[in-house]
Amino acid sequence: MNYSPCFTRLCACCLLLFLGLSTAARAQALMPFTVSGTIGSLSAPATLYLLREGRVEDKALLDHGTFELTGTMSAPEPVMLILARSGRLADTFAARVPERTFLFLETGPITVTSPDSLHHAKITGSGLTVEYERLQALLRPLRHDEQQRQQTAYIRAHPNSYVSLDALQQLGGGVPSVAQIAPLYNGLTAAVRNSRAGRDYGTLLEVIKAATTAAPAGDTTAVQQAIDTYWSAQATRHQQERHQYLRAFIKAHPTAPASLEAVQEIGGPNPEYAQVAPLFNSLAPALQTSPAGQAYTELLQQMKAVGTAQQAPDFTQYTPLGQSVSLATYRGKYVLVDFWASWCGPCRAENPHLLAAYQGYHSKGFEIVSISLDEQKNRAKWLKAIQDDKLPWTQVSDLRGFENEAAKRYGVRAIPQNFLIDPTGKIVAANLRGEELQAKLAQLLK
Repeated sequence: MNYSPCFTRLCACCLLLFLGLSTAARAQALMPFTVSGTIGSLSAPATLYLLREGRVEDKALLDHGTFELTGTMSAPEPVMLILARSGRLADTFAARVPERTFLFLETGPITVTSPDSLHHAKITGSGLTVEYERLQALLRPLRHDEQQRQQTAYIRAHPNSYVSLDALQQLGGGVPSVAQIAPLYNGLTAAVRNSRAGRDYGTLLEVIKAATTAAPAGDTTAVQQAIDTYWSAQATRHQQERHQYLRAFIKAHPTAPASLEAVQEIGGPNPEYAQVAPLFNSLAPALQTSPAGQAYTELLQQMKAVGTAQQAPDFTQYTPLGQSVSLATYRGKYVLVDFWASWCGPCRAENPHLLAAYQGYHSKGFEIVSISLDEQKNRAKWLKAIQDDKLPWTQVSDLRGFENEAAKRYGVRAIPQNFLIDPTGKIVAANLRGEELQAKLAQLLK
């Protein structure tokens, strides 16, 4: 089965989180869905994951091949099923050909069956999935320009189909042309446009239209930044709503192993002790002392040392010219210690936000020290990324990847990651993303 560019991009980016539920979407009546079936004779640890708009929404262990996933939706929507035979989603994405299949959620039971893998899965109970597959089969042998004409014709002929909304997103690509796409979007029925995905896409078109109008002719950078900001805001909103749901689950099920997983999801790869420790401590003692619980206890203790109000560990790293830089030299100023790498897409996407904060607050005593987790073999790529992203502040590294000495002192397990340190050398915030850094600096540097 072919997949829309949106889904392929999401998987390649390791589950980027975006497209959060709006207030209006939550107000819509929710409808139940059930996806069940059999995939060979696989059993645990084999796990089937359900991704909605790139985020893991649910998962089910296989038992002699059988599984069941249930939930609710406000309208039919496309999702991805991914099979992780080891139980670890990261292993699946590392595979040359990940086991995944695409389908549309609808009310009523949907069945997925295969004698061996998701590669040969047969899906029944979803008419929209059949409709989508027929369209993809029609597009597959066509040239790119012919595919665009066929997609346009399909959208116009099926304005009440959620497949048309998906086709519209494929047609628009990463930076939709408002002149081309907006008329097609407006031609969709109100039900499709008012679905969560429909409203989000309509808002995106408005963002692009406003940015295009305000930017100088031919300035594509401003438009791309507006798009990035929009998706970043959507990601933040969804994450907040997801964490609210997980917190409620933890409170209601303190003995459930899934609650420990919920705590780990809220904390992420670099958990903030003050935020996560109370949740972990609310779990049943048996869960805290389980092997997984003990491992997480060790992680939390390490993160406690670099939590809010703690003295920031000093370090010495070297600039591309070999000059030594230590954190102690920044005493008396607010400084952001930023961990990144040239190969890290989310890190590079954060750089424009860091640049805006630096330009706005550098004159008031704000500094940035970026520590690259590139390796020696990627030194040239590190230097090129600094130049390409136009980063004027101090750049340092020991070019040892995640074995970077400063990264180990700060317990960094994933990037981007940052720590905001006050003039006395204490950590006042961490993991500031998007507009959060400027908002925090506005409070501190009045």
